[in-house]
Amino acid sequence: MAGLPGAARARSASPGSPPLLDGSFLLSPLGGLMGAQAVLGLLVWSLIAATTYHLHAAYGWVMFVSLFFWILTLLFFVTYLLQLHQKFYMIPWPLVV
Repeated sequence: MAGLPGAARARSASPGSPPLLDGSFLLSPLGGLMGAQAVLGLLVWSLIAATTYHLHAAYGWVMFVSLFFWILTLLFFVTYLLQLHQKFYMIPWPLVV
């Protein structure tokens, strides 16, 4: 595939370039859904934290899971926002997300 003329333009960010903000990602459906997921995830774990979850062992697990996946969502959101997924092109990003 090295001989294809469009292969060099497929990746706009080279591994040595600084990360750039992708404003069009925020307007895309994936960006909008990830932003909504981050806001709603923040609401979920803050509501769980406001309860007396330390009295019941199961609520501690729910708090851990909600906080873990909220942080994971933020990491993916920042990865796509800064176009870092183009620098690590060997990772199958559609499969990861």
